[in-house]
Amino acid sequence: MKTSNKLLLIAIIFILVMATGVLATVKSHMVKVEPNILDGSGEIVRKKLGVLGENVMLLDTDYEYYFDPNSNDIFIEGDENIIRELSDCINFDPLNTMQLWMSCGLLEEYVDVVPSVDLKFSIGVAQYSELNIHLIEPRYSKKEFTLNLLRSSTHHYSRVEINSYAYNLVHLNVESKELRINASYHSKMNVTGAVTKLIAKLDVQSVFNAKELELDSVFVTAESSTIELSDINYLSGYLEDGQLSYTSLQDTTHLIKRHTELLEKD
Repeated sequence: MKTSNKLLLIAIIFILVMATGVLATVKSHMVKVEPNILDGSGEIVRKKLGVLGENVMLLDTDYEYYFDPNSNDIFIEGDENIIRELSDCINFDPLNTMQLWMSCGLLEEYVDVVPSVDLKFSIGVAQYSELNIHLIEPRYSKKEFTLNLLRSSTHHYSRVEINSYAYNLVHLNVESKELRINASYHSKMNVTGAVTKLIAKLDVQSVFNAKELELDSVFVTAESSTIELSDINYLSGYLEDGQLSYTSLQDTTHLIKRHTELLEKD
């Protein structure tokens, strides 16, 4: 072997030995970092976060919500230490839930938040007859999510719009003159209550069960989705590669469908 080749080989071996030594030294000095997890204290408190400032809401489906038709205030109930950290980052009033989640990230510096009980929000909507609600997917659980939007003797909804980006099953109980649903890919939703008009835009492979929803007219656009409805006077829209079932149906004059089966069920 030529001298130059020998020197090159020696240099390569030297570099490999040095690199191995450096890696061993780094590994020996590495400190194991424990994940930053916030555990609920078990001391349950209820605290006012502020006054609801607008009717556009972003709701994390990890948590529970009660809509209070007799108030304009937002309250939270849960573990004292979790609520304390959450409320410390809120410095705006009136409050909207978009600011609540986006500004605070609900304690985003933690890898996980483990409450001893589910966080519960009471949202006062006395000043709003129209709501625009965005449901985001849960980060800490995959449980089913329930939302009740019912009229009272002093408060009625004229229009409710639900934009769902959640992959967990959503149970929606609504009483409103008009209900608009925008559901993302592979969404699953059960809808009950009573509305006069339903407008539903369903992304691919959605499952939409409204067979216990009282309604008059429906406009729906959907692709590769399964839809269940009750008694309908008027059905319009566009359906492709899916299935729609109903209890009774009067008028489909303005319904366009491709490779979609309409089924009448008892």
